[in-house]
Amino acid sequence: MANIVLLLILNSLLPLVGGKNDINLKLVEEGKALYKLKKYRDSVGVFNKVFPNNKFPGAKDVWNMHAGVDSDRKVRLAEPLADCMLVYARSLAKIKDYKSAGKILKHIEKIVKAGEGILPPAVRSLGLASMAAEMATVIACAGDANKAVNKMEDALLHIDPLLDTPSDGSVPKDQDPKLLFATYSAELARFLLWAGATEDAYEVMKMAVKWGRWKNDLQLPAGQYIPTLEAKPVHIKSSDDKNVDSRLTPFIEALRLIESYTGALKEEANILLEAKDVLLEQNECLHTGTTQKTGAWRYAPVYGLHSTFQALPNFCHEATPEACKLVKELQSIRGISLERLGYSSIDANVHIQPHWGPTNTRLKVHLGIIIPTTTDGSSCSSMTLAGQEMIWAESKAFLFDDSFLHEVWNNCSATRLILQAVFKHPDMKDSKRDSADL
Repeated sequence: MANIVLLLILNSLLPLVGGKNDINLKLVEEGKALYKLKKYRDSVGVFNKVFPNNKFPGAKDVWNMHAGVDSDRKVRLAEPLADCMLVYARSLAKIKDYKSAGKILKHIEKIVKAGEGILPPAVRSLGLASMAAEMATVIACAGDANKAVNKMEDALLHIDPLLDTPSDGSVPKDQDPKLLFATYSAELARFLLWAGATEDAYEVMKMAVKWGRWKNDLQLPAGQYIPTLEAKPVHIKSSDDKNVDSRLTPFIEALRLIESYTGALKEEANILLEAKDVLLEQNECLHTGTTQKTGAWRYAPVYGLHSTFQALPNFCHEATPEACKLVKELQSIRGISLERLGYSSIDANVHIQPHWGPTNTRLKVHLGIIIPTTTDGSSCSSMTLAGQEMIWAESKAFLFDDSFLHEVWNNCSATRLILQAVFKHPDMKDSKRDSADL
């Protein structure tokens, strides 16, 4: 978050470049690329070479070295260092080394604090806010939601004085304090929900809408947001739904096709559950299994248009031939655009905590494949979506918008597995990307 502000702050590290402590820019790019590919352990290994023994310059030493460096060269050379330290910390957090990640973030925070009188006040305040927010996320992932709440409140306190203060020109235009305040408010609300402070969370969500780009306090995606797209949590509850807008008719066809594959997909899914080399553990630190060792949330990417999946043969996983057949048929349906598809499983007694999906530009289909029940046949796994309870059933699919607040429970004694398909929002072809498209 606020990477450009941090870039400006960390230009103080530039005297290390070009001298005896010169960093290996090739290694930096390699580490960043591995992070984008979600190869977090490999990324950490590369960054360990960039900063042997995690040796960083002292905070005061950084500013003592600040003078005498050409400003153009500062900006040109600061970016790899800023990215390196941040991506290094984030990679460590992804492999659950929260202690080491926190140490790096605290070191950057010390550098920012030591820059008082050197950094423009607004840049320093936003830098401290960014570091507090980064640390709040690491703390939350480590399992202490209450402490994460306190740290995110610190982030907001750093920004608050800037909300009604005219810009002095030192902060980049895309680092609007109001939008950052809204973004951090949404994160604070998420951590409040994790801490069980539901009423406080909903008040903060209203505050996020007040300062931010969103229109609905239950729909606060952190990424791309287009306010003109139709917004509702559930678009199609069932493939038998008779009251569907004509725009969504192709999705009814898609739901019925997906449901028709249930038997073949179930056989394939059981093979994947046994193999365990295609179902990869999620790293979003949203589920209780991440911190309490109670289980795992896994995803097997079958098909995707995103770079993460481009290593898969023909963009479709060789271990999932039945799902790949489904992909080809879905691609032949006019009026829909498939972006990715895969299997998703959560172990017994796992809770995926409240969160928003990253963007409102897509809709998701869930198909129940392996849905355990209690001994009397009752449901024991469900999703709460914007206050509505959604219960999976084998061979039944529904279409929803995951940019609305949602959480998942599997209170069963066995693994729950579904197929997840992601489609472009049907209004996207008529929408122009605007200032809210971040």
